[in-house]
Amino acid sequence: MRFFLASILLALATQASGCIGCGGYTGGGDRVYLQGDSMLILCANDGFVATLADGTTLEGTYAEANDAGTATEGATGELAFGYTIAADGTLTSPDLAAGGAWAEQSLDKTALDHADIRCTDLTQRAWWPAASQP
Repeated sequence: MRFFLASILLALATQASGCIGCGGYTGGGDRVYLQGDSMLILCANDGFVATLADGTTLEGTYAEANDAGTATEGATGELAFGYTIAADGTLTSPDLAAGGAWAEQSLDKTALDHADIRCTDLTQRAWWPAASQP
């Protein structure tokens, strides 16, 4: 699983030369967090993608206020996890993966552009809020 996560991060960090689909540099508002072999993207479009160490992928939407939020699984509408964000930028969710702190990653514009592909893909799901469809 470490290899899988490392390959995702490597793809996110790849420079734009020869990159298919790169160039618009979207994703500036997306936030990427890591905890061990798990990755969470909180998207600027209010969607989220969590790829967990056990191979599970969760997708849905989230709402955040005052450094706390709740994420709802897209396909079922059920609560996926709650979280808080500390002053140092770490995210804590007792409901997600092994609990504990998730470290926010500082990504360059190319890596954020790659991460945003996963965020943009959410808008094509049948469960994506109709009012938010592109």
